[in-house]
Amino acid sequence: MAQMEKEKDGPAQKNLKKGFEKFKDAQSRAKDLKHGAAEAQGMLQGGAAAKAGQMRQQAHTMIGELRAKVAGGEASWNGLKAIERRKMDDAVRLLQEAAQRGHKLAQLDYAQILENGEGVGRDLAEAIKFYTMAADQGLAEAQFKLGQLHDAGRGVAQSHEMAVLYLKQAAAQGHEGAREVLDEKLLAAAAEWRAEAARGKAQAQLNLGVAYERGQGVAYDMAESLRHYRLAADQGAAEAQHRLGLVYARGKGGVPADATEAAAWFAKAADQGHERARGELEKLGQRDDG
Repeated sequence: MAQMEKEKDGPAQKNLKKGFEKFKDAQSRAKDLKHGAAEAQGMLQGGAAAKAGQMRQQAHTMIGELRAKVAGGEASWNGLKAIERRKMDDAVRLLQEAAQRGHKLAQLDYAQILENGEGVGRDLAEAIKFYTMAADQGLAEAQFKLGQLHDAGRGVAQSHEMAVLYLKQAAAQGHEGAREVLDEKLLAAAAEWRAEAARGKAQAQLNLGVAYERGQGVAYDMAESLRHYRLAADQGAAEAQHRLGLVYARGKGGVPADATEAAAWFAKAADQGHERARGELEKLGQRDDG
């Protein structure tokens, strides 16, 4: 027993213990260094964001003063005096730098100047680039602007689908202008879909079914939604079949849940390669197995 104790405290064992202690100490230091680096990085990022915000505010004030002069007839963008030109150039430089640093309000301001040609050459392509940067950061006004530009085909290929996409993003954040424009577009679209649906167009019937289900452009009416989904589904529209399956699977809008009916419609859509319908069908199968 005494011999065993000596073996435990032998040179090799002591060296192993020392090595392990050094390893733990190095590991702890590495963690401290990593934590310190993360803190420093956070401080740098916070400082950069604050700096960008200050630059944007300074430029915003300078441009605001010039806008007031132009609005009051004391100046014009095409005929700025030398001192006003220098002020505008400085403001644009500050704004551009803040925008490139990722400040979303600066990106919006810079895009508006480029779109309107305020003291700079009008450049819609560059304006759309900075509107998109701000929109990707969730700025509702930038999303609204992009919706308008896509709808009018200004600086981009006209796309009502992209317009609606951006308008919906802005409206979802409570942007009243986007909500009003979107309502007008949906009303106009619903009227067009009604005419096409009456002529037997499956896509229009599907679109109208979605509109009635969501109450967009028309009053919410689940019975009408179901009727139009069925009209499109009977013509083989896979998305309409999928949506009918969802209505019956979930018992939506007062429609009684019916797993058998849901499975039948999901199967029709899945047979046409509709992946979400296939997934829903698998869920129903698992539910039945359970």
